[in-house]
Amino acid sequence: MSPEKIFKMLPTRLLDALERLTSETVGKITEIRMRAGGPVVIKTGNTLYFLEKGTLAFNRSLLSVTLSQDELQGCLLALCNHSVYSHDRELSFGYLSLPGGHRAGVCGTTFLRPDGTHALREVTAINLRIAHEVKGFARKIFSEVQTGGLLIIGAPHTGKTTLLRDYVRLCSDNGETVSLVDCRGEIAAAYHGCPGLDIGCNTDVITGADKPSAIENALRAMAPQMIAFDEIGSSAELSSLRDCMNAGVRAVTTVHAGSFEEFLERNRFLPILNTGAFENIVLLKSDYSYEIRKVGEVLDSSIGCGDRGDRVNCVRSVEIRDALCEGSKAFLA
Repeated sequence: MSPEKIFKMLPTRLLDALERLTSETVGKITEIRMRAGGPVVIKTGNTLYFLEKGTLAFNRSLLSVTLSQDELQGCLLALCNHSVYSHDRELSFGYLSLPGGHRAGVCGTTFLRPDGTHALREVTAINLRIAHEVKGFARKIFSEVQTGGLLIIGAPHTGKTTLLRDYVRLCSDNGETVSLVDCRGEIAAAYHGCPGLDIGCNTDVITGADKPSAIENALRAMAPQMIAFDEIGSSAELSSLRDCMNAGVRAVTTVHAGSFEEFLERNRFLPILNTGAFENIVLLKSDYSYEIRKVGEVLDSSIGCGDRGDRVNCVRSVEIRDALCEGSKAFLA
């Protein structure tokens, strides 16, 4: 679904203001933040603006578009295609997947049902994130990394999912068999099972399942050469990475971190490297440029961190680096 069709679901006053903007400006929008009783905030690139009729302003004024809670409730109903119940599970996690790879984050008052599940009762904020398919974004990475696992790190809104999608497309069109685990429908933008975005001619998409189950099914049934998914984190997902490694299947995934140093300083991220599933790390920056490095290089650079007093991480970096060398030998054997 195009962004224009998504905009048609927005409150009338907001839609009217958006339609007065130039098509060039509308095409650059990545977020529309709506808060009950507050001004609508538009994000293009890394800049936030207040929306007025026909223009974007740096400062809030009496002309800034504001929305009521009733308008937000109506907006959520429209985004759910007037069937909130069918999106109940997603909303319980605070988001709503939309056709075309777009996504709405939802905040509000929740309550606990008798069966122990949570439900949303009053909407106070909606953050509409507009997906942008940028073909060629991953060409540099593809030219340098065509073997071994790839870990993409970056701060929020630096384009991790966009980069992952384009890398999958390039590998797939180059003849590599890819299984894409798209739990939230953001990567392939599958609608009724069919991808809405270009993820390559040799890619099989799995949706509607948790990542560990989907990875297990892909390894058993699809004989992939590469498995790709977004936002690794849980211990079960780490176990799945080891399964990929043992099966000789390379993994490509993303994780939140603003720098190589930040990634290594977070102890919960070090076990990701300890799986031995990754040989390459890509760091995405706020200006959408990126840096490619070997995992061993990143770990070596963290070993001399005595001045920071983080000796535990230094020792673990050495251990992980050594384990990685052994794991890479086994992978290439």
